[in-house]
Amino acid sequence: MDQENILIVGLLCLVLVFSAPVFGGTKTAVSSGNYNNAAIWSPSGVPGNNDDIVIPSGVTVTLNANTINLRDVNIQSGGTLQGDGTGKVLLYGRGGGEDFRVDGTLNAAGANAMTVRLNRNSQWAGSGTVNLSSLDIQTRTLIWTAGTTMNVNLAGAGDPIIGSGTITPLSTITFTYNGTSAQLLSSLSGVVYNHLVIANSAGVTLQQNLTTTNLLGNLTVSGGGVLKTGNGTNAYAVTGTSGMTLTVAASSTLQLGSGTSTASAFPGGYSTVSLDAASTVEYANSSSATQTVSLSPTYGNLTLSGSGTKSVPTGTVTLVGNWTNNSTGTVSFTAPQTVVFSAAATAARSISGSAVTSFQNVTVSNTFGVSLGVNASVAATLALGANKVTTGSNVMILASGASLTRTSGWVNGSLRKSAATGAPSLTFEVGDASVYAPVTAAFTGVTVAGTLTASTTAGDHPSIGSSMLSSTKSVNRYWTLTNAGTAFGSCDATFAFVS
Repeated sequence: MDQENILIVGLLCLVLVFSAPVFGGTKTAVSSGNYNNAAIWSPSGVPGNNDDIVIPSGVTVTLNANTINLRDVNIQSGGTLQGDGTGKVLLYGRGGGEDFRVDGTLNAAGANAMTVRLNRNSQWAGSGTVNLSSLDIQTRTLIWTAGTTMNVNLAGAGDPIIGSGTITPLSTITFTYNGTSAQLLSSLSGVVYNHLVIANSAGVTLQQNLTTTNLLGNLTVSGGGVLKTGNGTNAYAVTGTSGMTLTVAASSTLQLGSGTSTASAFPGGYSTVSLDAASTVEYANSSSATQTVSLSPTYGNLTLSGSGTKSVPTGTVTLVGNWTNNSTGTVSFTAPQTVVFSAAATAARSISGSAVTSFQNVTVSNTFGVSLGVNASVAATLALGANKVTTGSNVMILASGASLTRTSGWVNGSLRKSAATGAPSLTFEVGDASVYAPVTAAFTGVTVAGTLTASTTAGDHPSIGSSMLSSTKSVNRYWTLTNAGTAFGSCDATFAFVS
């Protein structure tokens, strides 16, 4: 063989050697310690390129250095892989088949924060605990082994899913956003959620619509979490998949926000909507559009906020919780419209906020009653049944032409009614916490319409001692009537009391 042929053969052999795939070995942690401590691994030595690592039961490995590319990661039941809190990178990926198994604990968030980064397409498996600060999928694809049930917790601030790749979960995979700083739901078109849980009280804000193509399972807001559908620039829609459930748990909030010219509507598409009595749905419109308050489902707490217009359409809105109006924009009710405080409540509820709500109709079915944290007005009918409205220092206002119906309920506090021109007779269905003691004011010669506010107080009037009345023969009760603008000829008042 001449020298030229020998050279060609040698070069071919060299090319074959250096182009052949390089597979590492398997490194098993035999004691707890830092990742870059060669002594904790068997065989001894820090895991190298394309090595598989195994963390068995009873062993905790702390990632205190960026890894070079690992091939497989296997955290066995009872084993723990955690970060050192400095954001080190766990780089891994086989590129085919199952290469990331967690039956123990992967703790890569909070004080143990690190980044899990896919170097190749990856397949996850296991039934352990997965706590991530951030997941860097780069341009890769993440899938799961059939039969895997896993909850992936994402705690990183902002958008914890990094890259431009794809995530395709099984129907048994749940993603939970549980950070302590504000988070963003992924804007990537390739990221698909099955079940999605929002458990971050600092709020998780949408960056795109949630649809039947990128949210396949249940949507749950729990643990004091806040899901925000608008960011002030854009408002997004949530459309659930038929057969799935939308849940807002106690102390958790679904905030239906707005952009500059659009406002989010209540989510649709779900077969079941479950709002806990102590949950909150907040219509937070500050856009130029009108945001419509959905008539269904039955709300826990309902809050209005923002500077935009909110519209409550014809029909019935039912609350088991509280009504709070912090809106600086217009709140309109299309007649006939009724807000019902449900009999399902297990405690007294409230009408409160920074703004007065001018309801159309209000029905108090809550046997524990409703209290006012602010004045409230009713344009048509206040239906009390056997229940009470307690006003405190505020006033329950019946607009001109409005009425109050009752069986045995009353207003515990101040009730205001309009006095029309002519000879109106106004009955004020008032009392205190335990006694019904109404008063009727019969006017003659009203030439200028106004209002009259009435309340009653148990016990003798503070000035009875200086009056001509005998405190030993009093009814141990007094009434306060305050006129605002009514010009009249005469008024006869009839007081009812318990003897």
